Order: sequence, then C-alpha cells, then structure tokens
Amino acid sequence: MAKDNNPNTNKFKVSPWLIYTVILLIFLFISYLTGGSNFSEPAPLSPPEFNSLLEKGQIDKVIVFNKRKPKYI
Repeated sequence: MAKDNNPNTNKFKVSPWLIYTVILLIFLFISYLTGGSNFSEPAPLSPPEFNSLLEKGQIDKVIVFNKRKPKYI
C-alpha cells in the first residue's frame, strides 16, 4: 500500500461564498440594529439649518406639497 504524503487530508476548507454570506449577514444585522435607513425621503431641516444651507448655495430648489411641508432638494 502506498502512503498518503499529505498529513492534512481532513483540513477544513473555507468556501469564498461562506465568507461573502457571513459579511452580508453582518451588514444586514447592523442595519437591523440601527433601524435601517430610508433614502427615499430627505431628512427634515429646521429653519436655521435651511437658512444656513440656502446662504451657502447648497439648495437647488424647494418643492411644497399641499402647502404644508416643504421638501428641500
């Protein structure tokens, strides 16, 4: 009988897909803990913050819906 020259035949191999899955699960878990994020709606601004951004020229336009809440873009 021929002997196997590799002494580590039972060594555990880590698949790259396992690493990708673990990283994805970590990101999802962090997102769940922080309450996620809603990128579809802009964050509300206080009047002083609005005036500061307006003076700096960082506001392109203001959209008002139903004459109640402005949406700054």
